[in-house]
Amino acid sequence: MVKKSVLEKLSDKELEGFIQPGSRKVPDAKKMAYEILVERGRVFSEEEKIKVESLIEEQIQTEYQEDLTRRKAMDKQLTDDQNAVALYTNFFIFVISIIFGVLYGFILAMINYIILKKYGLALLLFAIGITAFSISSYFVGLLMTKVSLSINILGFIVGVFVSGFGLAIISLFNKNFIPKDLEYRSRSILIPTIICIGLSILINFYT
Repeated sequence: MVKKSVLEKLSDKELEGFIQPGSRKVPDAKKMAYEILVERGRVFSEEEKIKVESLIEEQIQTEYQEDLTRRKAMDKQLTDDQNAVALYTNFFIFVISIIFGVLYGFILAMINYIILKKYGLALLLFAIGITAFSISSYFVGLLMTKVSLSINILGFIVGVFVSGFGLAIISLFNKNFIPKDLEYRSRSILIPTIICIGLSILINFYT
């Protein structure tokens, strides 16, 4: 996160470099540098103002498209169309599975299918998630007796493997049961993230 107080310590020449073509500074830093220069009395012509604003806007759009491209590596049908159905993305499901456990990922996938009114598939995914969770828990316990690693490291290693396997299953479901022409936007991750954190705290507290 860029702090204006830090940029205010720079010279005018250094700030000018922020808003030059080819500058690798983030858009927020460029915008703040421009505002600081204006506050210091630097007068920009209309042509210069348009040039700086266009430079910042183009970088924002470029970074957005790059981010969308990265996310589409796991979510081929992802779109930014606000009229599209909102689903939890494969990328978010994978991250949640690694951090909190594969069962959480399958629950999110189940919610996706409930949203799509495919209730039988939702129950099947939940059952697979329970099975994957039981298997991963078993292997963590087994490895603890064989390998001299902490439970956190073991849990992470097994979690990555099982989460990858789980995502493969979810992707297989999506490929066969979600229409090829159905585009979806990313559903807000705030509520499930808070729930996962809360449940993890409760589980750690009572175990």
